[in-house]
Amino acid sequence: MHTYTHTYTPAQISEKFGLVYVVSKLGFVFVYDLESATAVYRNRISPDPVFLACPSDSTGGIYAINR
Repeated sequence: MHTYTHTYTPAQISEKFGLVYVVSKLGFVFVYDLESATAVYRNRISPDPVFLACPSDSTGGIYAINR
């Protein structure tokens, strides 16, 4: 069993889709509904540490930089 201690980059809000993206520095993304705070998605997006995440206004998603 793995135990992870997550440190997070600042949350990114997509007003286009009504979602909040939270990216951990361990490479996990957590997506929540903006109005209800219900978790809608989570997954590991990078095996390497993520240093920065920023919104993509054109797509409503995010960019995450890992190296």
